[in-house]
Order: sequence, then structure tokens, then C-alpha cells
Amino acid sequence: MIRTPLTASMFQDPENVKRIRAAHPIGREGEPAEVAAAIAFLLSDDASFITGAILPWMAAPPRGSHRTDLRVATEEIPSPCPQP
Repeated sequence: MIRTPLTASMFQDPENVKRIRAAHPIGREGEPAEVAAAIAFLLSDDASFITGAILPWMAAPPRGSHRTDLRVATEEIPSPCPQP
């Protein structure tokens, strides 16, 4: 789960914080800056060879949704190499 103003109430109960941390493989909640860093990387020239990615994360999915990943897709970019 990412700690944000929308999830702040979930971190008020120490027992709930233990459950949140226990549910994540690294044993802690994420920070918005960590998600932003991944997005910034994907938008940077360092990721120029990446044409699409699925980054799993432990976040609070929208109500009624089971989605827990960040899907990043790029439009198809024509290859500068001639195709056979």
C-alpha cells in the first residue's frame, strides 16, 4: 500500500499498520515518491528501449476493483529499421 492522504486513515490503527506491512514482501508501506521515481524512469531516455511494462505494486485498488499493478503502455513507435 502506498501512504497517501487517501490512505492515511488506514495507518492510524497500529494493528492495521502491522497487517499492511505483513502483506507486503518488503515489510513496509510505499511512499508516493517511490512510485513517482518508477514513472519518471519510464518517461526518461534511460527507458528508451522499453516499449511497455507492468510494474506490480501493493496499492489500495479502486473500490470494486482487484487491480494492484501500475500498467504503463506506450503507443507503437515506428521502427527506424527497415522491416523484411
